[in-house]
Order: sequence, then structure tokens, then C-alpha cells
Amino acid sequence: MSKSLPYDTSRSAAHAHRQDPDKTPAWAIVLAVAGLAFLAFVSGAAIMHFGVFPMDPLRRAFSGGAAVYEGMTQYNDRTQTDFWADARTTQRGVTRYDPARAENGLTLYSSAHEQSAYLMDMQGKVVHRWHLNFSALWDDSAAVKQPRGDDFIHIEKAEVLPNGDLIALYTAIGDTPWGYGIARLNARSQVIWKYLGHAHHDFAVDDAGNVHVLSQQVVETDLPASPSCQAAIDEFLVTCRRTERSAPRFRLWMCSRPRRTDGGSISRRTSRISTATICTQTRSIS
Repeated sequence: MSKSLPYDTSRSAAHAHRQDPDKTPAWAIVLAVAGLAFLAFVSGAAIMHFGVFPMDPLRRAFSGGAAVYEGMTQYNDRTQTDFWADARTTQRGVTRYDPARAENGLTLYSSAHEQSAYLMDMQGKVVHRWHLNFSALWDDSAAVKQPRGDDFIHIEKAEVLPNGDLIALYTAIGDTPWGYGIARLNARSQVIWKYLGHAHHDFAVDDAGNVHVLSQQVVETDLPASPSCQAAIDEFLVTCRRTERSAPRFRLWMCSRPRRTDGGSISRRTSRISTATICTQTRSIS
């Protein structure tokens, strides 16, 4: 029968509780981190309060970080955006129709649930549908180099031309500048021409068939009232013509002549807008 060896419990306990003199205690690390965070907070508050350097870089960094966070959290669920709204009623289809009072005819309708435009009669029956996803329209000439998925893009505005062509304005969720582009589709949803700049919100078709659309672009700026602002979103009016590959742009803010409070005129660094080849045409399909 084996005999148990003597065991010195007091020596083992002392060894277990012996600490390495070169190792920093955990409480000291926590205290140091908390102190640095407090100093950073106080310094940041003082910089913002007194408006001293580096206030502007900090403000831009905060705004950029907030935008990235919003893009990651608020724009990845389209049901939480203005693309989506709860139904006001459980009824579907045409819910009220008085032929004597209605403006009878066809109605053009587009929805955020897909990239389509529908032509419907007074009973709600779809008599024609145009459909083209932006992923099929996109190419390297587009202002948006990394467009969102098709689930986050829709036709914001559409207009039917007398020959059955459709002008479609594409918009996506959560991108700045706003707008993905505008295209002219024939009755079979085939592309006649497209402009993939930041076309947004509205357009107009003149008697000659030219399309005039609002467009945005980020430009360098040197605004006297805000010297820290190095870039801004500028507005243009773009004209897309069926017979030409080039589309002239006009800078809208240059159409006005603002005055300074001291009576002098405000000079503008940029006085000309060049005509760029930004309207891509395909062969017309009859």
C-alpha cells in the first residue's frame, strides 16, 4: 500500500498568490484608460466651445462617422425608410370610382417596391408595364461607382411620351449626392439613351423631346463665409437630346447675382461650364 507524501500547503498558497513585480495591475490599466478618456472629452469640449484648432477637422470627422453609422444601421432595411409606408387601408385595387366626376383615361404609376412604371386603366388593370433594373442600366460612366442593390433603387418619377417611350428617373436610398440617373426606354423597356449623372427629383420634356433634368455634383469650393468648407454639392440643369451625344450643363447658382451687404458684388471663381459627353445613346429601336 502506497504512502502519501507530505505536502506543504502554506508554501503552495504563498506561491499561488505571488505576483510578478513587472506586471501592471488590471486596476491601474482601467484607471489610466478612464483618465485618458476624460482628458480627451474635456479637451474636445474646450476646442468646440472656444472654436480653436482642430475644431473643423474634429467636426468633419464626427459628421463623417455619423454618416457611416447611419448608412450601416438606418439604410439597410428599406422598410425603415421613406420607400416604405404602412397601408392606410386593407382594401386593394380601385377602392372608389365615380365615372361622372373622374378624369377618365390611363394613369401612370410607379412604386418603390420595384423598378417599374405601370400604365393602368380606371378599373386598376395594368395595360402596360415598363421595367428595367438599374443594375442593367449601370456602366463605368455612371457618377455612382458603387451603386446600391436593386432592392434599394426605384423609379422616382416617370413620364410617357406620345410614341410610347418612357422617361424614367432612378433614385436610391441613402446616397449623397442624390439621384442615380435618368433614361429613355422604348415600349419594350429597351434603352434609347441614358444619363448616369446625379439626376434627381424632377425633369421636364419640351416640345422637341429634349429632357431637362436637375443634377448634383460634389465640387471644390472656397466660400468666404465658411473657409473650412472645401467641398459642396452644386446644382446643375442638364439637357439630354435624342440626336446628340453631348449634354450641356448649366450651373444653377450662377444664374443669380447675389450682392454683399456692403454693396459689392460676389466674385465667382468658376465662370464657365464645359459641355461634357455625359449622355450615352444606343441605337434607336422602333
